[in-house]
Amino acid sequence: MKKDCYTYVYGLMTDREKGAMASFFKICLFLISGLYRLGLLVRSWTYALKFSAVYCSQRKVISVGNMTMGGVGKTPMVVYLVKALQKRKICPVVVTRGYMMDKAAEGDEVKMLREIVPGMAVYAGANRVVSIQQAEKDGAGEVFILDDGFQHWRVARDFDIVVLDAMCAFGNGQVLPRGILREPISSISRADVIVLARADVGRDNVASLREVCGRFNAKALVVEAVHEPLSVTNLMSGKSWNDFSVIKEDIGMVCAIGSPDNFRLSLEVLGAKVNVSFVYRDHYSYTVDDIKSVIKECRALGIRKLVTTHKDAVKLREFANLWDGVEVFVLDVEIRIIYGEAEFLSRIDRLFHS
Repeated sequence: MKKDCYTYVYGLMTDREKGAMASFFKICLFLISGLYRLGLLVRSWTYALKFSAVYCSQRKVISVGNMTMGGVGKTPMVVYLVKALQKRKICPVVVTRGYMMDKAAEGDEVKMLREIVPGMAVYAGANRVVSIQQAEKDGAGEVFILDDGFQHWRVARDFDIVVLDAMCAFGNGQVLPRGILREPISSISRADVIVLARADVGRDNVASLREVCGRFNAKALVVEAVHEPLSVTNLMSGKSWNDFSVIKEDIGMVCAIGSPDNFRLSLEVLGAKVNVSFVYRDHYSYTVDDIKSVIKECRALGIRKLVTTHKDAVKLREFANLWDGVEVFVLDVEIRIIYGEAEFLSRIDRLFHS
């Protein structure tokens, strides 16, 4: 696909773009990063000195967040936490920003959460204090899960979970916009639990990541997790395959997520041969022209199957009448903690029995 401005800038932030012009832009971004750091510092002072109000709910608040731009597995971690609490007969409410929402429709992540855990209470909106207050007024749930809440200082938390991608936990170590860090690495000192996601494919980095986490936060529990494929499902018919046989051939992939490379890797590990990739920026809203363009290229390449993510599926499903001659499949995954799960769940339990 043609490289747009967003892709080029992201390439600068991740040092994928090379050359003299790229070097010049990187210097400019580095200077802007200094202003960004100053803004972070001023913001932290306003809360520390109580110039900015922090809302304290009477219920427990658990935050699931990350340190970088892009997808690291926050939503699967939210789902894992919801199911763990439900097994303990504790009713959670997810409070999320709800990216790409408008007055007429929910955002992609909100739709996905509702599909994965039917009946789960989800309150979405730019002002999460208002969302929490509304949930309290409605008498919904017993604990709030603050999705993408590590940098959301307006709400007091009882427990902070930070998810790091073991493949690329801190990018190039620089904060926005020179790098992909939302905060300096030292900010993990606020975390109660640090989840090293994709610890299987990022195994070579796990030891060094544990050392960094221990240096800045010796008290935090560091657990390891993997994104485990469960099945692949036909977008339209709903038929599922647990052996992934239906995608073990030449396919295309289409997604608008923060970590398309990880998605491609997941497909290749399952035996798929990804011959063409249609990658859009995170939370992108597909159009009819986009779908027609994708189908046209697939036909030209002889590709009859596309695989997408659950997050994308909730948006692509509305174009059901356009997928003539091209089957679309959804890769269903869940997060599984492979190291430290017992202690992690024990710390969650202590929140409610201390």
